[in-house]
Amino acid sequence: MTQLRRDAAYIRTQSHTSGRAAVDLSAFDEQVCDVLASAHTVTSAAKTLAKATPPTAGRDASDKASDLESRVAASMLRLLQAERIELSPDS
Repeated sequence: MTQLRRDAAYIRTQSHTSGRAAVDLSAFDEQVCDVLASAHTVTSAAKTLAKATPPTAGRDASDKASDLESRVAASMLRLLQAERIELSPDS
């Protein structure tokens, strides 16, 4: 089983392997993968994506941030399982 360390930085893999067939990647996963062109933790990737996303009406900013961070963590786990990202050498 693959584990994601939320406090560690991850980066896209150099080779664009197809990964495991059982891992279905969404458009959001691809966005997260694009952010990981440079090393990011779950929190920093969520903050980067939040800057690029317009605010949602009726949502508290802290709720949106925690929701986005949870979505990014789940996405990064799928990307890790698909071998699209790896632990950054700096971590």
